[in-house]
Amino acid sequence: MTYDRRMAPLRNFFAQRRHRRSVEERVDALVRENERLFAELGAVQQEFSRLARSSWKVQEDERRHLASELHDHLGQMLTALVHRLERPDADRPACAELARQALEDTRELSRILRPQVLDDLGLGPALEWLARRAGETAGIEVDVSIESLSAGVDDPDLESLLFRIAQEALNNVVKHARAERVRIALSRSGDRVELRIRDDGVGFAPDRLDADGERGIGLTGMTDRVGLFGGDLTIVSAPGKGTSITASVRLQPSPNLEDPTP
Repeated sequence: MTYDRRMAPLRNFFAQRRHRRSVEERVDALVRENERLFAELGAVQQEFSRLARSSWKVQEDERRHLASELHDHLGQMLTALVHRLERPDADRPACAELARQALEDTRELSRILRPQVLDDLGLGPALEWLARRAGETAGIEVDVSIESLSAGVDDPDLESLLFRIAQEALNNVVKHARAERVRIALSRSGDRVELRIRDDGVGFAPDRLDADGERGIGLTGMTDRVGLFGGDLTIVSAPGKGTSITASVRLQPSPNLEDPTP
């Protein structure tokens, strides 16, 4: 018997051992990868649940605000109108004025909920309308800059998102910032759209948002809304140095509905 034939069983034994070890290592790697994927899936599900709850809370807050506006303004005005009309000596000119005010309040609420200009003319004109409205009602100088949007946004949901971000940011400015000037800049670079709102107000400490009451809740809601679109919201502020809020969202490619066949 030659040396090679005598060593063959031993070589086979070590080869099988190496093979088993290789299989065990691959199995261990697959187990670790599955555990990692399951952990990531659990984290994604938790984040999705948090965003869903946050979206629901934003909707409830908006409904609560609308209900308050209807009760405190329109409801009281209509109640006063009814009382005046029930009097035998009803002052018709005064009643007509109350009715006109109620009608104007109704139109204003409608514009706040969904401004027609957003559907008719798009995001740029809607932001300009929002700026004029803030200037008229709060006495703040609001400048709007629209850059590199010749191709437009072409996404109604994204336009609604960016409009709501600008609206909420301006509401925060009016309520908290004590600012004199605000600049709204909308731009597009490649496949991303960026909206920036900057004011010269009193600013705040972003790391204390959790303790900042209504403003903290509003900014958290804005962050979650942008997150639902796969975008990022950046808040830069400091006491006495104003605030800058930037929303950056990637545009989704439009589906090609044309028939590619000649």
